[in-house]
Amino acid sequence: MRESLLKVENVKLSYSSEYGSVRAVDGVSFDIAEKEVIGLIGESGCGKSSVALAIMGLNPGARIEEGKILFQGKDLLKLSKKEMQKIRGNSISMIFQDPMTYLNPVMRVGDQIIEILITQDPSLKKEEARARTIETLTQVRLTEKVLDYYPFELSGGMLQRIMIAMMLAPKPQMVIADEPTTALDVTIQLQILNLLNSLQKSEGISLLLITHDLGIVAEICDRVYMMYAGKIVENADVYTIYERPKHPYTAGLIGSVLTIDEYKEELPTLSGDVPDLTDLPSGCRFHPRCEYAKDICYKEEPPLIEIDPGHQVLCWLYK
Repeated sequence: MRESLLKVENVKLSYSSEYGSVRAVDGVSFDIAEKEVIGLIGESGCGKSSVALAIMGLNPGARIEEGKILFQGKDLLKLSKKEMQKIRGNSISMIFQDPMTYLNPVMRVGDQIIEILITQDPSLKKEEARARTIETLTQVRLTEKVLDYYPFELSGGMLQRIMIAMMLAPKPQMVIADEPTTALDVTIQLQILNLLNSLQKSEGISLLLITHDLGIVAEICDRVYMMYAGKIVENADVYTIYERPKHPYTAGLIGSVLTIDEYKEELPTLSGDVPDLTDLPSGCRFHPRCEYAKDICYKEEPPLIEIDPGHQVLCWLYK
């Protein structure tokens, strides 16, 4: 039986704005088993990163209105700051999309990794922490001499490897990777993707990959959750999502992907724009862009329907 390492249950999260309270995440649920790779996909602004930051307890501007985030059966939302600090880094780590933003520009990268290790385990001697740092750098295919570099002396690809090393050094059970290849050129993206894939398998970690890049998801994910305007609109194993997408949004995204195996005279696109979260449409949030919209789609929000074992879709077409 599949056991969950992390389980997100009906999380509703909002922010305060000049327009009032804005719900960025609305009833999101998913789970990750040990050694599993989950893809959370959606356009910018759909709430993907808000979910990740909520898991990490790094979203002080947000208000969790409802739901649970269970890690090994313990609700992270009920933990104190001190209790959460013990989990953050030790058990769950996060790789951010812009490493230059999260690295200290006036501190050598080796010292930053060593500091993380000693913070997580104060009994660790500096010599031991340095040895573990060198070992971790080797895992991400960097040499020992990188220890003495400052972040501004390294390329984007090397900085992202440093970020991966920092997150893996404490040997967490789960890693959240938030758009880890967005700021990199195509060839470096492939290198980082292959590195993440290799480390996930060798270290046996669970990985939550947040992205809008369908090619990346196809390469390494076991299951996929499609997110639109704060809601999960479809979820299934990666093969089913790509071969038999059911939600019009999922089908539209996958249909717009170019491949070298298929000639397309005209690239399919999704009409319209992602709705403003301060002014959501009535009924189904996707109906203004959906070519299959029916009367009920304009009036009522669709339920989550299981159309096959392990394949759920939020759409009136299957009711």
